Amino acid sequence: MELKPHDIIQIRGMDELISAQPFPDWVIDSLAKVAFVVVRRAEPFDTCTPIGIRGYNRGQRFGAYLSAKHLLNVITPYSLSDTSNWKALYTGSFPLAIKSLLRIKPILDRSGYNWGPTGSVGFELATGSKVLKDSSDLDLVLDMPNRIGLKWANELLQAIQGMATIVVDIQLNTPIGGMSMKEYINYDTVLIKTNKGPVLKKAQSILSLEACF
Repeated sequence: MELKPHDIIQIRGMDELISAQPFPDWVIDSLAKVAFVVVRRAEPFDTCTPIGIRGYNRGQRFGAYLSAKHLLNVITPYSLSDTSNWKALYTGSFPLAIKSLLRIKPILDRSGYNWGPTGSVGFELATGSKVLKDSSDLDLVLDMPNRIGLKWANELLQAIQGMATIVVDIQLNTPIGGMSMKEYINYDTVLIKTNKGPVLKKAQSILSLEACF
């Protein structure tokens, strides 16, 4: 199975992870409670996949590697666009980010592209671990295998922002890497996140490259 950035992987425990640096105490505590890691953008180490561990605070992020033989389960962001796949159960009111997700879901479904929640929202829905706060943003990934026009992107973003009640950050997953939808629409130069690190490209050059889109 091909793993992609933002995929969430269930593991048995931290003994299956590889790191050149000592694991902080918060990593040990976090994985003891919720044994899930997230695929991150970086070059593979030997046959191991680069992953990240989330803590309970925004600044708690730690990078490591995981061998494919230790995968128990993989949950993609795209699978979480189907509410029947949510592991987090809400018996009372929904968190603000989930309310916005439900409001914009019909718009994203009509786009015709694969999409899904990432970040704190995706992690909570995939694992059942309650990590969302009232201050949490809504992070999404939109799969863009084909060339995307600025006019269409802007119309989609405006429709989403018009329905959401919190900040929505959309990453476009393209053949040349990941980029911010807002940056693509609003700036001449766009930061592209690749497995070899970030690179800068002109937005118009992205539009004109048939090999990329």
